[in-house]
Amino acid sequence: MSGLVFLLMTSMRTMCGGLGEAMAANDTVRSLCNKVRSAIEQSNTSSAALSEFEPISYRSQVVVAGTNYFVKIKVGPDAYAHARIFQPLPCNGSNPELSGVQWDKGQGDDIAYF
Repeated sequence: MSGLVFLLMTSMRTMCGGLGEAMAANDTVRSLCNKVRSAIEQSNTSSAALSEFEPISYRSQVVVAGTNYFVKIKVGPDAYAHARIFQPLPCNGSNPELSGVQWDKGQGDDIAYF
């Protein structure tokens, strides 16, 4: 019985539509962030320019048409933003799209769906 419960719990974590666990930013995530960097910078409503731009960690969500990446980005000495980036499947287009940004985040803020 416990093996069945483990199997069900494991399957639920990787199910299409579920938000994956937080992971350290890798080359793929850094590349996605760099492709939408100008859109992220334009969405910054504060007058302060971004003094840093370093993807730290991310969570991903597989959807029917591609993947949503929720990325924590260090944008200043003690400043972070969370960016939502959609990467379409190759058959639907190859350019990632910025879907939203949450500003005024801290280092300890968990990445959540938005």
